[in-house]
Amino acid sequence: MYANIVYIASSKLTLNFTGQFSKNKSALDQVNMPDPPEGGFFAARDYDYSNMYTYSDLDYSILRSGVGFDYRFSPSVIWTAGVSYIDLKDDAGGYVYGDETGSYFTVRAGLRYDF
Repeated sequence: MYANIVYIASSKLTLNFTGQFSKNKSALDQVNMPDPPEGGFFAARDYDYSNMYTYSDLDYSILRSGVGFDYRFSPSVIWTAGVSYIDLKDDAGGYVYGDETGSYFTVRAGLRYDF
């Protein structure tokens, strides 16, 4: 689900609001590896692929939101600023690299010159 709202408050000021929520889930089918031939290179090794398919079990949700504005000083000089917040929740309880749950908040500002 995604929403982007742009509100033109005046000829010089534009406000924008964004929001997004996504829920993602994915998994691979179980892999059935054949037994290595006797006497071959892999026969003396102890390989276990029984849980390999669980490495790609993904189950996470992302919430993104933001607000910002553009203020036009002249037709070519624009001051732009905004804030955004992103929150990731790892519902699987850990991927190959562990629990990836986290969030961050950013503030941005700048001067833009259109030519």
